[in-house]
Amino acid sequence: MNETWKQRLLESGEHLIHIECDNQGSDQIRDCLLAVSPLGIVRRQEAFYEDMKTAEYLRFFASLFRSALPVQSVMETMRLSTLARTPIEKLDYSQRRRLAIAREILHQAPVLWIEEPLLNLDESSRAVILAWLEQAVSTKIITTTVSLKLLYLLPGVGYTLDQGSLVKLENEADVFQPHACGKIPVKLEDKILVFDPQEIDYAESVGGKCRIVVHGSEFITPSTMEELEDRLAAYGFFRCHRSYLVNMEKVKELIRWTRNSYGLKLKTQPDVDIPLSKGRVDDLKRLWNL
Repeated sequence: MNETWKQRLLESGEHLIHIECDNQGSDQIRDCLLAVSPLGIVRRQEAFYEDMKTAEYLRFFASLFRSALPVQSVMETMRLSTLARTPIEKLDYSQRRRLAIAREILHQAPVLWIEEPLLNLDESSRAVILAWLEQAVSTKIITTTVSLKLLYLLPGVGYTLDQGSLVKLENEADVFQPHACGKIPVKLEDKILVFDPQEIDYAESVGGKCRIVVHGSEFITPSTMEELEDRLAAYGFFRCHRSYLVNMEKVKELIRWTRNSYGLKLKTQPDVDIPLSKGRVDDLKRLWNL
């Protein structure tokens, strides 16, 4: 295991660690953890014994793991008691996710790895898992997700996997200083987050709302495009369109689609096309000394 990863994930005092990465990065993290520690595993897509009932399934694994935890208590933690006699084949996706986590709670491995703990869950299941995470202090839990938005909902410490390095994410939810240090505030449910300009891919104005995009995730900001342009110009941002402001450090290519249609391709999001107004093409060329 990469020594830096080992120090961040296993040797630090942090017991709740969440990592934003793609599916390949998630697999890599899981395999590295497996190489150095007994590991409880909850995959995004789990295989179950479909004919078993919920309580029967958990009792089977409690026996297999020789778990000291009461099955009924774990079922209550994951709000599965009312589903005790329900065959697994009749459980929906969110209920299955809670069942998989309940199984690994019974496992009592020193490290628990969960892939996508919140993605595509209904609101009640999301609340159950978040409440459990806030109280889970005896086990080191490491999660991976493709969604930066969902990562910021999770209690604990957040990282992003960037070219093989774990980069710690800032979460200054208790500090709201719209004009301090050039950072950009955004709202995420009941949290206030702030981002360094270098983290931002681009900003866009859609339907009267202004949002910034960071690692592919969108966040609403109270600032207008004009305010963002004033504050971000010094950090290399370019107003490429009336509704778009782009971080030029993230731009890798200028594309001419038609005679009057241009676009910008980003290094960080190759599938995203940022529109470039025809009237701003010359400004962009001057910026690039072309």
